Amino acid sequence: MLLPAYFHKSSVDPSRQADLVADFWRPHWQDFATKIREYHPEAIHFIQPPVFAVPPALPPSLTKNRIATSPHYYDGLTLMTKHWNWFNADALGLLRGKYWTVLQALKVGEPAIRRSLQEQLGTLQQDTKNVYGNFPTLIGEIGCPYDMVSLSWTIAN
Repeated sequence: MLLPAYFHKSSVDPSRQADLVADFWRPHWQDFATKIREYHPEAIHFIQPPVFAVPPALPPSLTKNRIATSPHYYDGLTLMTKHWNWFNADALGLLRGKYWTVLQALKVGEPAIRRSLQEQLGTLQQDTKNVYGNFPTLIGEIGCPYDMVSLSWTIAN
């Protein structure tokens, strides 16, 4: 708050733009894990990278084959509009460069939307396997808005 541009430049090399995961998240996690390992060497660490970010490689000396990822997943359109829509978008795929245009990420109709949500959750699970190997993925936070408008409530009222 006191330094509005704190996360703009790399803490390691101020001449380059910061990479949130490499410059801030990973060093913080490594310091945290080192301290936890001092007191509980067999602890299982839950690794929660920033939303939609690929989890970074971490030193085996800290993970010690005792990890799980716990990414968060949000359906942004439903969160913003507070109701289920007839269209949606593959936000995870869009942010990670899966599509050339926003239009390609568009999903129309309930079957396509449900399939897209399942694929996005599958991508988060695959991230764990790709980066760390065969470890569990526990979605750390998921859901819909607490004040979501129900279609049946809207029709009845």
